[in-house]
Amino acid sequence: MTAMLDFKDVELYYDHVYALKGVSLSVSQGETVALIGANGAGKSSILRTITGLANPKSGSVTFEGERVDGTDPSSIVRRGIAMVPEGRRVFPFMSVKDNLMMGAFTREDKADIQNTLESILTRFPRLKERYSQAAGTLSGGEQQMMGFGVVWCGGVVWCCVVLGGVVWFGVAWCGAVWCGGVWSGVM
Repeated sequence: MTAMLDFKDVELYYDHVYALKGVSLSVSQGETVALIGANGAGKSSILRTITGLANPKSGSVTFEGERVDGTDPSSIVRRGIAMVPEGRRVFPFMSVKDNLMMGAFTREDKADIQNTLESILTRFPRLKERYSQAAGTLSGGEQQMMGFGVVWCGGVVWCCVVLGGVVWFGVAWCGAVWCGGVWSGVM
């Protein structure tokens, strides 16, 4: 099986401190992978490198056969890669609807965006119930659902997720999604 993501011999520094030293991993289409490690082990640094928030000193990151390391984060999002961070990273004074629509900023097809939004609200009915509510008033779990929805609204096909200190990689919306504490089927 061909790797959808190939992270090869990556070295990353923060100033003069090694964050990643010769790290390699590969994720194939349809596969879900978890990185588990102590604080400071490099899980977030791997995510930051994949999503373009950190540039490696050496090594390569390829997605669907094309290099993405050294590419700006907005281009990586347009390629279909995004991260759902752990915690309450929402625009608290904006509505659930407006937060979800922020994910669609790279898309132009309004009908397709509307279809995606309807799929999100079907998959996460609590978000539909709270659609006009300020996002900051949602529970932590509801905010995490909304994080998935924001990424999904962006048309992302590959997702990095941080949950409970564990990093999950996988095909997001055509493979699996984390919902209510279990991996759930095809969207």
